Amino acid sequence: MIYFILIKGSHQCPLNEIPSCSSINNSLIDLIWLSPIHLIVVNSHPSSSECHLYLVRPSKSNGIEYIQTFSTLKGKTNETSNKRISLHQPSNIIKLDLIKRKENDSILILLFALKSDGDIFLMEIDENQLISNEYPLSSSFNGPLRIFPSTFDNYGSDYNHSRLLCLSNCESIIILFTRDKCEINQCMYLNPSISDYYLYTIDSINFPNNENNRIIKSMIIDKLNSNIYYILDSLSNIYSIEISWIKQIKKTNIQHLIKSDYFIYQIGLIQTNTKGQCLAIITKTSNHQIKVSFF
Repeated sequence: MIYFILIKGSHQCPLNEIPSCSSINNSLIDLIWLSPIHLIVVNSHPSSSECHLYLVRPSKSNGIEYIQTFSTLKGKTNETSNKRISLHQPSNIIKLDLIKRKENDSILILLFALKSDGDIFLMEIDENQLISNEYPLSSSFNGPLRIFPSTFDNYGSDYNHSRLLCLSNCESIIILFTRDKCEINQCMYLNPSISDYYLYTIDSINFPNNENNRIIKSMIIDKLNSNIYYILDSLSNIYSIEISWIKQIKKTNIQHLIKSDYFIYQIGLIQTNTKGQCLAIITKTSNHQIKVSFF
């Protein structure tokens, strides 16, 4: 079954204590599915530091039911949180991503939230609670996560147009995050104890900047190879990046795939009938026509 969710510009706030919310226009910041019928939404009102959990109910007239709100403003920190690098600026969530892993006999959903000051929060959700409709969930955001090795500016200061991506492989969970300039920080997620979480930077990939102020526009995962992801920059270059593990030593291989003569709007991976895949590229030609190409 396929669901189509329409997110309107004006949103009826799930928090009853803000009665004027439904009359204020707001925009969708990010949306991510936790399960086939559960989704998390971040919008610009009432607070972009909050995520709202919804349940799809096709049998109901509106088709979607508000369940719960989670806030990064109330994030739990460990005893060493004062040693983290942070700019201490008011910030909003700009990107979400998740990854799933086995935890004893259940599946644990790790939901990461990147904020505009570069802080990253983490929430663990037991998939069994979603399946069994045990609401409200006992989950809450932890963080900001400490990032090692520390840098004076928390790996940058302007994250308003940044990207966040989670990779999973047989060795570890890799968290990728970018900022406006062409730099990708590859971090390994570490969980040394039940209440301690942090990210360790294993590589920072710098793409050459120039007078055109090149930035990273999008990152997508290779579904057939969890160690590979693809990058599209603002100059219509596409790169393939592979993370290899050789006796616990990480190696990053970067391959420049395409330099398009036309502006690239979007890239995606499409599976073929032979269980392979091809890279789909949407461009705008010189005579303003939209073109879809496959590689």
